[in-house]
Amino acid sequence: MIIGIWLTKCILPTIGGGSSYYDVMIENIDKKEFKDVEIAFISNNGPIHGFNKKVILIPFYRKFLFKLFKSISFLIPVFFKYKYSCFYENIIGKYLQKKGVQIIFYPTQGYAYITNFPFISNNWDIGHKSTYAFPEFFEKNQFNIRNKWYDYYLKKALMVFSESEAGKQELIRFTGIAEEKVKVLPIFAGRSILKDIDEENQKTILEKYDLKNNQYFFYPAQFWAHKNHYGLLQAFARFLKRNKNYKLILTGSDQGNLKYIKNQVNLLKLEQNVVFGGFVNTDEICTFYRNAIALVMTTFFGPTNMPLLEALALDCPVLCTDLPGHREIMSDAALYFKPGNYDEIAECMEKILDRNNREKLIANAAIVKRESKFIIQNTITKMEKYFLEIKNVR
Repeated sequence: MIIGIWLTKCILPTIGGGSSYYDVMIENIDKKEFKDVEIAFISNNGPIHGFNKKVILIPFYRKFLFKLFKSISFLIPVFFKYKYSCFYENIIGKYLQKKGVQIIFYPTQGYAYITNFPFISNNWDIGHKSTYAFPEFFEKNQFNIRNKWYDYYLKKALMVFSESEAGKQELIRFTGIAEEKVKVLPIFAGRSILKDIDEENQKTILEKYDLKNNQYFFYPAQFWAHKNHYGLLQAFARFLKRNKNYKLILTGSDQGNLKYIKNQVNLLKLEQNVVFGGFVNTDEICTFYRNAIALVMTTFFGPTNMPLLEALALDCPVLCTDLPGHREIMSDAALYFKPGNYDEIAECMEKILDRNNREKLIANAAIVKRESKFIIQNTITKMEKYFLEIKNVR
């Protein structure tokens, strides 16, 4: 029996954690020798080289017909769109069956190339329902698009992987998917933790951004409204009234909110203390973690976030939103705050300056890191277990 892992080229590095998650997962699946089940990769984007495992290519003419249909779909009545979609998916499904594939695993959230074929899907969050009505969840019909995925397509999955126990409970609560179908496949840190940057290179990187060791806070997050850069700036302005010589570096690509955040920096007169790094490479990310006084993650959005795990792995103290998923990852190795309480955020930033508080947090983090289930090796082991379980169902 073959389980096909669907490869996608739409996970661009600039989208942040999703890209790093996907790359690390695919690399480790390729390395793993799975028991009693064969793993192959499926590509609909032409030949892909460099894998140890077999790659099954979707023939070009099938892709061409699909692209042609999409390009003229606005001319076709809804009924015939549905009929063609079923017809096309059946062709692809039969082709995969001939190649021995019996289940497809889609490693990215909200994506299934064909849904009339037995499949497993990953799910990282259901934020459009679990948090506030931020613009990114409602503009361009995003809420309805997301709902269609959860209300129709995801419920067809043989099994759904959730990144944490908190995420599992959220998914069940908001979708009604049967609990026994939802399995926890722990989230893990990205590539930045694998970097070994010598001190001279770290010094060069810090000088490039005019930063000094233990004299800045770090927040790696794309500029979405739900990431709450606004709240962080409000808290940082309060913090600076009593602690003048600290900086804040913000890294990540613009998702529509960067101009507004830069305006807020100007209004709060923080130009000398806030650094906008833009989209940075993994060497720079690793350096920022290793030399920061703390990671400060003010997002409204959960249930988990990858930077907490990266900070934990790189011995960077963590200040973060009080979310169930964050506590599941960090336990007592972080200082927590409510994302809308700017005084509370500022208070946590001040607490981490105290040597005793900092040493206690670092000691707790060492224990949490040693016992953590949120590592890629555990994730792949769990995946093998669930693949064998669903093999029997299939």
